[in-house]
Amino acid sequence: MKDKSTVLVSLLIEKNGDGYLASVPSIQGAFAEGDSIEEAIFNCVDVLKMIFGFRFYRHGKGSHELWVCDTDGCVVPIPHHRGKSIRKGTVGAIIREVGMSIEEFMQL
Repeated sequence: MKDKSTVLVSLLIEKNGDGYLASVPSIQGAFAEGDSIEEAIFNCVDVLKMIFGFRFYRHGKGSHELWVCDTDGCVVPIPHHRGKSIRKGTVGAIIREVGMSIEEFMQL
């Protein structure tokens, strides 16, 4: 049986152009957009599921962290530069490293 746990987080909802942005400020990278508040929340929950599918493994080179997925052993390096955004190409490389296409990730 898979270990299940409950995680309580504070969710921030903001108007974003024609839609909404749902984010969890305490978790880096935990945000998603949607046309409605409900869609933004559901999309953010999907992102959280992906984030929680991985756990911190160890520090890598420089300011990078290595995260591992316990189900398949996939190890992914994640840059951790406080106060700086991750570049578009780097995000794409991380997405591909976890075995998803950019299109699959955009559907989350």
